[in-house]
Amino acid sequence: MSAPFSQNDPFEFSIILDGDDSLYEGVIKLSEESKYGITCYSETATNLLLWAHYADKHKGVVLGFDANHSFFENLKRVKYVDRMEQHGSSNFDIILQKSDNWIYEKEWRQVWEAPNDYYDDLVKLPGDNREHLSLKKIPMETITELIYGIRYWDNEFLPEDVYKLKSSCNSNFANFLVEEKVSNENTIPVIFSRFLMASFPQIKVLGAHRHPSKYEIEIFPC
Repeated sequence: MSAPFSQNDPFEFSIILDGDDSLYEGVIKLSEESKYGITCYSETATNLLLWAHYADKHKGVVLGFDANHSFFENLKRVKYVDRMEQHGSSNFDIILQKSDNWIYEKEWRQVWEAPNDYYDDLVKLPGDNREHLSLKKIPMETITELIYGIRYWDNEFLPEDVYKLKSSCNSNFANFLVEEKVSNENTIPVIFSRFLMASFPQIKVLGAHRHPSKYEIEIFPC
């Protein structure tokens, strides 16, 4: 989850003020108070650019969600426009507007306002010095797919990765690792897939593959 003004597009939240800057000031305040955050999603899991930009050059994974779950009741589609617009009522209208250069992302967003237990739901990313990026807890039952990237299997899993998993991960998964007698670091993704399918049967474990004759991604069960 990121703060409004930490987005990668410098044109985010740009509007025509028309002599009244109160709305723009409101958006700045929204960010400075750190009481709002944005979670971003896409309609597509097969766009090459999204995999390259947001999934470590196809070496990461993509999660699919059940958009009908109550967790996503405040989910809104991003509006892509070719010129800055003037808004007169809501800060959130600005957060949901982007240049049409980004239309390929087919983005949807959630804007979160801080409840009383705000800091209970935020976890600072380990080793990340960015002030406006935190984790938002998403219910496991909302996850329907785990898709491994085309280059995921190029990742090197070192022996110490096995130890770290056993000592610091979810206790259920740690027990699963012990039961499976994981010692070969190369089996980590396979064991993780088994754990997901055993513990969360609604999650489909899939893999992205290069189309043999087109610049396209195909997704098949692992």
